[in-house]
Amino acid sequence: MISNLQVRLMRLELTLQKERLAPMYITSQRCTPVTEEMLAEVERAAQVRFPEWYRAFVHTYGEGTYRNWMNVQRPDDEVLKPFAEYELWEHDADSPITEAQIAGCISLGTSTDGDFLAVHPDVEGLLWLPRHDDRIRVIQPVGETYADLLDAIHAQVYQRSDEAPRWFEPWHEARTHAFYLFPKNQPHPSLTQLSHTARERWQPDLIIEDEYGCKLFYRALGGYLRFNYANETEVALIADGDTPPLKAEMENWLSDTGGQRMK
Repeated sequence: MISNLQVRLMRLELTLQKERLAPMYITSQRCTPVTEEMLAEVERAAQVRFPEWYRAFVHTYGEGTYRNWMNVQRPDDEVLKPFAEYELWEHDADSPITEAQIAGCISLGTSTDGDFLAVHPDVEGLLWLPRHDDRIRVIQPVGETYADLLDAIHAQVYQRSDEAPRWFEPWHEARTHAFYLFPKNQPHPSLTQLSHTARERWQPDLIIEDEYGCKLFYRALGGYLRFNYANETEVALIADGDTPPLKAEMENWLSDTGGQRMK
């Protein structure tokens, strides 16, 4: 007879297989997976069960930023405790939790806008605690992977779907950021021209571009070039440490084309 633990492990392995097969670009191979032991320890202490697709995601990729808007993090049972005293949200008959119950929430991540995605032992599904709204909402699982769920939340919160390819940026200590400023009052190519020159000179593995900016991803870099079309002045170079030869080549090119490295 199969035990409950064996059934759960079989379900987790199936979810892991779906997560690994789901198309998603990973900017760096320096992932630091969250261990099953750590997840199980938090579950026991908080008397909660994390969704299998969340477990599969952090067990595969670790912590990082999904599609530049959602910070996927290991479970945190401390970060929301102070919010039980801030009176940020309405707590009436329609609210899924009371103000006091906020202290018992386990955060699974935060958006770049400051929203929280969390679980609570007394709530089926996930909780979305928004920064710019006074109503906490319950999020029910959709799709087959954690990325499916995050995309659905993005569509609900921002009232638009993101048709660009999925990508994930793992967090690690060796990751470096360099910012180059192209002043408007000095002669230099436009950022649009620069992005086209870069993609012709170095063939990117993935391109994501809209009216606000352009990202050129390179596996040899362990990161990407980001052109900020919105402010028309900033280019960022994100890389796996200081060792990739491509990083030095791109740094020299940005300086030679008029970029001033910001300190």
